Amino acid sequence: MYFKVLLVVLFLACSSSGQQNFNRVLLWNDVLLKTYSQTSAFFWVGFEHHLVMHQAIYDALSDLGCKHANSHQCTEQLANLTVSYAAQYSLKALYPDRWLIYEDLLRSHIASEPSQTIRTKAKKVGEKWAKKAVEKIITRGGAAFEDYSFASGVEGRYQPTPPFFRPPVLQQYAVADTVILPSADFFVAPPIPAITSQTWQDDLQEVRVLGDVNSTVRTAYQTGVAKYMDGVQFGGNPEGVIGTYTRTAQEIILQTGKGLFDSSVIMYLISVSSFDVFLSVMYNKKEVYDAWRPITPIRNGVPSVPSIIPDPSWTPLLFYNSNQEYPAGHGAISACGDVVLKRAFGQEVFTWTLQTNNPTIPPLTFHNFTELKITGSEARIWAGIHFRFSLNGAWTLADQVCGFIYDEICSNNSCFRH
Repeated sequence: MYFKVLLVVLFLACSSSGQQNFNRVLLWNDVLLKTYSQTSAFFWVGFEHHLVMHQAIYDALSDLGCKHANSHQCTEQLANLTVSYAAQYSLKALYPDRWLIYEDLLRSHIASEPSQTIRTKAKKVGEKWAKKAVEKIITRGGAAFEDYSFASGVEGRYQPTPPFFRPPVLQQYAVADTVILPSADFFVAPPIPAITSQTWQDDLQEVRVLGDVNSTVRTAYQTGVAKYMDGVQFGGNPEGVIGTYTRTAQEIILQTGKGLFDSSVIMYLISVSSFDVFLSVMYNKKEVYDAWRPITPIRNGVPSVPSIIPDPSWTPLLFYNSNQEYPAGHGAISACGDVVLKRAFGQEVFTWTLQTNNPTIPPLTFHNFTELKITGSEARIWAGIHFRFSLNGAWTLADQVCGFIYDEICSNNSCFRH
């Protein structure tokens, strides 16, 4: 009921004469984010579902020729309604128990379009590409599978972590099919610093001090950001890390006045690069490095470095993630969003605010994309979840992966309307 009230409010805000001019890519992205935030705490789903809907919208508008400013086929009315058909079909497939909500919103858009010709064309094109996106994306991860065996007691290798001491999750995505990247193993993250190196030991000490649940060094702001960036489990961002970046994109699209097609390009670029970089991260985590989380050496000590004093009672701010350490997933998504936003908007200096939806965590205001990348990544150190070198490795990997994807889709920004 609460969700439906939100949609009614959203519809009323965009109804009447203003509805035709409202950016429907942003409207349906908002609907997706609200749905995701109320139905799943599993962040992988966010990447997959974003990609389905934004792939469908981007392909449908491309089919209409909306990339070309002089296109006679891509009228404003047809493009808007096509977006609604593509988004509604995608969301019904992803969240079938909420189909009536999406049906009601689509019907309101149909009712505002008197031309039966436009209605028919929009339905044909929108549903065609949504069906293709659903078929293509949903099978890519779920069909993959690979067993995992612990390298028990091997220094530096992943060991079960508290509180659940279970095998690492999401292992299937180490061998899942990418969309634009030739394969998940196309790029390999740089080597981890040696355990005996000063870099590794300094990074261990940093997370030991800043990431402790009772840290006296971590600030209230850092604690709030750590919880926000982790997600709904800790009262943070219910829209996930992908939502942080599509929300940011929405804010900057509105500031810069991007049109419908260019908005679809930006959302698609964020979605597909986040999807593929996550698969690349999982390949590196499992197949290449299989590295232990900070809690293992902090609690148990390091045989090769006797000067590291074990602290069996050390507890991170947030519950421990059950998958391997290197490279950092949130760091890679943050760096990937940074690559896309800087290149798509041609600059990085903007001011925008992200609402945290939690009265104990103040809204977060940023002034450039680099600030968001650094803050979103370092939040994992403040949470006690990642080493700094894992963030640096993730940034390097994401620069390669997401730069490659951007160029494949959008070399010299030729993918935007012209």
